[in-house]
Amino acid sequence: MKDSTGTVMPGDVIGDRYLVRGPLGRGGEGRVFRVTDLKLGKDWAMKVIAAEHSGPAGAETGELYREVRTLRALSHPNLPRITDIVEIECRLCIVMDLIEGRTLADVVKEEGAQPQEKVLSWARQLGEVLAYLHARKPPVIYRDMKPGNIMLRPDGRIILFDFGTAREQKEKAPGDTVCLGTYGYAAPEQYGGSGQTSPRTDIYGLGATLYHLLSGRSPSEPPYEMLPLRMIDPRILPGLERIVLTCTNKDPALRYENAEAFLDALDRVRNGKAAGTRIAKKTRRHLHRVSVPVLGTAFLMALSAFFAQKAAGESRREAYAAAMTDAADLAAESCESRQYDPAVAAHYREAIDIDKAREEAYLELIDYMQSVGQTNAGLRCVTARLDAEDGTGSGKDAVLLAVAELYFAGSDEDPSFVRDYGKAARYYAAVDPDVCPQAPYFASVASILSDFSDAVDWESALSRMREFERWSTGQPLSVSRVRNMRILAGVYLANRRELLACGIDPHAEAVRLLCRAREDAEALTADLGAGPDGIAMMAASRAYETSGTDLLQELLNIRKMILRDLAGVYSSGAAGNTAYDPDEAIRCLSDLLDLTEEEDEICRIRLRLAACMILAGRDEEAREMYEMLITGHPSYAAAYVDYASYLLSAGDGGAAAEVYRKAETCPDAENEPNFASIGMKLKNAGLI
Repeated sequence: MKDSTGTVMPGDVIGDRYLVRGPLGRGGEGRVFRVTDLKLGKDWAMKVIAAEHSGPAGAETGELYREVRTLRALSHPNLPRITDIVEIECRLCIVMDLIEGRTLADVVKEEGAQPQEKVLSWARQLGEVLAYLHARKPPVIYRDMKPGNIMLRPDGRIILFDFGTAREQKEKAPGDTVCLGTYGYAAPEQYGGSGQTSPRTDIYGLGATLYHLLSGRSPSEPPYEMLPLRMIDPRILPGLERIVLTCTNKDPALRYENAEAFLDALDRVRNGKAAGTRIAKKTRRHLHRVSVPVLGTAFLMALSAFFAQKAAGESRREAYAAAMTDAADLAAESCESRQYDPAVAAHYREAIDIDKAREEAYLELIDYMQSVGQTNAGLRCVTARLDAEDGTGSGKDAVLLAVAELYFAGSDEDPSFVRDYGKAARYYAAVDPDVCPQAPYFASVASILSDFSDAVDWESALSRMREFERWSTGQPLSVSRVRNMRILAGVYLANRRELLACGIDPHAEAVRLLCRAREDAEALTADLGAGPDGIAMMAASRAYETSGTDLLQELLNIRKMILRDLAGVYSSGAAGNTAYDPDEAIRCLSDLLDLTEEEDEICRIRLRLAACMILAGRDEEAREMYEMLITGHPSYAAAYVDYASYLLSAGDGGAAAEVYRKAETCPDAENEPNFASIGMKLKNAGLI
């Protein structure tokens, strides 16, 4: 290397020790090579930085050399070790660990937006390494956080590399004078003249990086903006959206104060709590007058209006995210107890009023009200707002579809909710057919079924239902097709008396459709198990529009609902049920048990299994199931009540009384529907 313009080539020996094998890439201020340590026989990465990159305004290499020596003293599991520094003429050569793996930029490029679970893990690692850097004396400011500078190792650990732009914070320096970092990820203060970089600068880059990972969209590419994440994917946690908004605030004083504050907010999201912000009070700034005689008044007013509108938009997005976070925080406890909390609905309504164009608040309000048994109230609230706009809710196809499906198919979570085919027809008709091609079919069927009198044209209804079934099964395998089959099965079961009178076997039709839906759901799950290739293939056929992790969970939920539906048909004692088969119901519930991990749900399934075993005449197995339930869950009142009821009906009053006395010790026993009636029967028989 004779001068600053010389090129490092494979075969060169640097510092009489490092043999250059070949280039690895280009960093922020130089090129990176793979080198072999001739002394140790070990491969390293070497970054070669020319003198012109050593500092601003032609500063000497010594400034950068001092800072690199500071970096060499760093030791953290998420940082590469700097093992040597070689200075030759006009170049500085930094020798560091050779990291195997893929950059997160490559991961997103190959796989798209990443699942929240992964991003939360990576965010914690990045927050911890920034906390370590900022705790140094003086603090080390990284200044170039982006997915391309983060390596994902095969063991799942991430490594932050390329410290070409890192520097020590200098408390008395007025500014860094030059822009260092990457456009889109670099904080506004990195563009010179607006203030010195600080730990909050790295917080901005961290937020921009998380945005890229969660959305799959780089802020350094057109349209060069960061939208609220839930506008892109409504399933993203409101608290996580709020963290990214706080990190990327243009005003450093309104970001997280430091990495510890970021980690605290992150932990609150991971634990299902609010993503509270710990920010310093905004400092006053003195506005300096600038003479701009060449600018006309009209232009200045227009410019002022533009920035005012932009600021208002940012403020509205932040207020929306805050309302959604507040609602989600309260909803978690409310849903667990299944007790309606008016404050939750109020926060969702607040979010809707802040931005009526966004659909997430509508959809989450509907989901919440279902989960606490208030579906009718939730739909009244949502439809009132839709009707207040233009009478149709135009442009909110996801909301219209959710409302229509509830009115058409009912609610799995709220048994008290009653279908309304007339309203279903209205909202299906308002859905854009280009967005949801099946909507016109459902609108037609719902319209026919909306008359519950003898005037219903069942022949026309059945014709449209079968036409829709043929259309749906002709579509590519997808979650939508599975849902369509399940909804159609529900129509047959909901109108079984009328269909039986027309000579149609609704139970057999429902079983046929549910079995088809089950086969499709299992085939989709198997395809997802093929990994990224399978997901990409199905995404190309428009089978899905979400990440693989979310799809697996969605398919799991659908498969469980289908098995519950099938078990219900097989065990139903309804008149004319030709599909009645308790043994088949037991098989479905056993399969459902294999798919279930939640302990409460497992208990409910086992309770249903015991009931089906009694129907199948398998009394000994039923007794064993009840005994297993009350032994494993001594406070599970429903198991005692059902067991006592069975024993009493089987003529074993003494055993029934003994089980009933144990039920009395359970805290929720009085809430069980049959508890009081069984107690009365036992008293009348003189058994208690």
